[in-house]
Amino acid sequence: MKKKIFVICTLLIIIFLSIVILKSYSSYRSNKTNLPSISNYNEVASSSVVILPEVNTNVSSSGVSTTSVSAKTKKPAEAKSIKKDTTYENTGTYEVSVSRNLMSIDVYDKLGNHDGLIKNPNPDSDLQLYDAQIPNSQFTNFGSKTYVLLNAGGEYSVAVHGLQNALAEINIKFGQQNFSYDLGKITKNFVGEIEIRLDYSISPISIDANGDGVFETKIYPKEYKI
Repeated sequence: MKKKIFVICTLLIIIFLSIVILKSYSSYRSNKTNLPSISNYNEVASSSVVILPEVNTNVSSSGVSTTSVSAKTKKPAEAKSIKKDTTYENTGTYEVSVSRNLMSIDVYDKLGNHDGLIKNPNPDSDLQLYDAQIPNSQFTNFGSKTYVLLNAGGEYSVAVHGLQNALAEINIKFGQQNFSYDLGKITKNFVGEIEIRLDYSISPISIDANGDGVFETKIYPKEYKI
């Protein structure tokens, strides 16, 4: 009798341990099945928002600049027509360009320094002279265009004068932004003025079509992503 009881108890213990082992294995299989696959990880990664650093440069009235870094969510770039004054990114260099055969260009900073062509005092010379008085600026003729490079964050007045009757435009490039003023047909009397401001904005061009000193109209630029 004792032997039978012992055998029965042993069988019960074996059955109980088998049940425990089966439940543990079943739980392990279930957890393994719920783990994300490599493709799931790729889907998560592709849906994540990309955060890029944004550098902000502030220029005080005394000319001292300070730089700070903040986080910015990356958004797709858009080309847009400018309806109000155009605000730039706030680092880098302005590149102002015109067709050298159609217009002359003069740039002044707030201290009266000048970049642009000047009259050669020697009447027998064909050499073209120019000023490049604005600090850290460049004035150059290259190919069919005249370029003026200016430090961003400064305050400048840009004046253009027509040299012949033709279709013309003015371009101001800044980083990945390119602003184009489509002037239509100009004449030799054409005068245009643009303001580049301390807040990294540019004005519409004020136009004196016949050179009488009266600015009759304004044209806003269009922006193109480069």
